[in-house]
Amino acid sequence: NDRLDNADQYLHPDSWDPHQSNPFPPHEAAIDPPFNSEDQDHVILDCPIIKLNHSEFRRFGNHSIYVFARNQTLHPSQFHYDGSMVSICQGSSHSQEGNLNQINRNMSMANNATCHASVIMFNFTYLQSFISFIGGIISLMALLIMLGVYLLFSQLRSSAGKCVMNLALALLVGQGLFVFGLERSEHELACFIIGAVMHWSFLVCFFWLNVLAIEHWKTYSREHASNKPHTCRFICYCVYAWCTPTVIVTTAVSMDILQYADDTISLDITQYGLYQPCYSQIICWPVTQYSLLFFFVLPLGLLLTLNLILFVATIRNMHIISQQSLSGLAQKEKGRGKLLIYIQLTFLMALTWIFAFVATITEISVLWFVFIGFNTLQGIFICFAFVCNKKVFRIIKNKGKNERKDQRYSNGHRIYSSVSKTPFPIMDGEARIIAQETSI
Repeated sequence: NDRLDNADQYLHPDSWDPHQSNPFPPHEAAIDPPFNSEDQDHVILDCPIIKLNHSEFRRFGNHSIYVFARNQTLHPSQFHYDGSMVSICQGSSHSQEGNLNQINRNMSMANNATCHASVIMFNFTYLQSFISFIGGIISLMALLIMLGVYLLFSQLRSSAGKCVMNLALALLVGQGLFVFGLERSEHELACFIIGAVMHWSFLVCFFWLNVLAIEHWKTYSREHASNKPHTCRFICYCVYAWCTPTVIVTTAVSMDILQYADDTISLDITQYGLYQPCYSQIICWPVTQYSLLFFFVLPLGLLLTLNLILFVATIRNMHIISQQSLSGLAQKEKGRGKLLIYIQLTFLMALTWIFAFVATITEISVLWFVFIGFNTLQGIFICFAFVCNKKVFRIIKNKGKNERKDQRYSNGHRIYSSVSKTPFPIMDGEARIIAQETSI
């Protein structure tokens, strides 16, 4: 914080010594996006400039940079990059006087001086960004296939099936924004909205995962069996899984808005700054320590702990039921496969974020490859687990048979109606034999 508060003395040209040791904390070097000198030939800095070496800024895949000393993100039009060093206009990080086309204004809620970016997640190299993009597209396609199949066949839209559809829909929104909107920090308002909605979407995923655990537990719990109709129960699930994350994210958003009001109209509410997520600072995602802890990590930890308890209770209830009768044994065998899928999906989604947090804390670059792999597998797993199984294949097969049967009947009835002299409709060989046998 002292480094950020005294950033101007490091950036002042009179005190700048290119040979001095780096005054900023070390940051892990990353592979930059490919540099093309033509991209910045048009950038002319008509102002006194200072130069930053590679350890004093971070470059993103969209070619914007984050200056550590100024706690500020700069658009490509606001600096000149020669492949190794960055040139920026000198000036106060608060007043931002001089060339307004070169320096971001620090009056928005996103680039507020109280946003101390102590946690920078998703610090991808260029290779990692590329793999994440490809993997995200694959995961999104798998989720779209799953949702399309469940919308097409009504037999799949049971109470549990609808819950899975809602989970897939939330994951589709979250991963879509992650792939296409994570680094859109040059558009502050859009980035703020993207960050808040992405935060909300990933929370919704875990709440629907919790709903699946509750629904399966109730199925095998006689003491807690619900007498409510399926529709009423599903509405209750929707209110819980969609609205609870809305309350959490709305609270987080209000921290940003209140802090912005504090700077704008001098309200004495600086205590809220600790929990301010700063959605559009650096990346479109919460970047402050306490906001991530209270508005994301804590809800996820509580939900995963509750899921673990429910899974253990469900296994116990299934074991008790299987010992009471043969029908109970058959019911156990039927529910065991579904329970296993829910447990695997819970561990997959939990490990995805565990690796994300570990990679952020330890700054071990290779762990981001593990996160990207698990993040890609989420959509693929949901598609294979809930679409590529015998039940769905049987429904699709029966649907095809019924359509062909209806088509044959329609053709035979049409021919019979048009040829009045024919006592029987003209049908294929198998149908004709059956008709002759039944007429004898």
